[in-house]
Amino acid sequence: GRVYWVLAIAYFNIGNADDSRPAARTALELCQQAGDQYGIGNALNILSFSDTDLVENIQHVQQALQAFETVGYVDRQSAVIGNLANAYLELGLYPHGRRLYTAGVEIARRIGAKVGLGVTLGNLITTELVLSMTVSARSQVAEFTEIVIALGDPTQDSTLAFTLGELALAKGDPKSAVRHLKAALEIDHQ
Repeated sequence: GRVYWVLAIAYFNIGNADDSRPAARTALELCQQAGDQYGIGNALNILSFSDTDLVENIQHVQQALQAFETVGYVDRQSAVIGNLANAYLELGLYPHGRRLYTAGVEIARRIGAKVGLGVTLGNLITTELVLSMTVSARSQVAEFTEIVIALGDPTQDSTLAFTLGELALAKGDPKSAVRHLKAALEIDHQ
């Protein structure tokens, strides 16, 4: 089941959702047969990536969260809480998404999950900007910047530059915003 889960991720990462979904379903079936809650949670999570129906997406993510809670995989709980927040943002429920991101940040801090903390902090800051919570968003930028620099991950570097661009726009500084957004684009091209 876990091999099919990895296969589903690989298919999804190359943009092949048509093959990712059956692999994820096979992973789910096999992990359910084995009683592997970790595998069940991961299969449901990757299945949610290619869901086109938001209700189905939320159900899959909630079921994944339940599987991870059952066996105590706190790091995976943090990841799927972030994915659940993403789904609520798709519905325009930004305050609910913010609450979930905040919970994910707290979990990631508690367990020392730097990558998860970086991703979730970036999402939280962006969500707070949409909600016009610029003071709160700015208060988290130093921690976000420190984490991103320590990770040395180009994807995170791009996210940081993009986030700084959004912050500059919120502050009314379009010149700085363009500089940051161009930097994000350059990182993405590289």
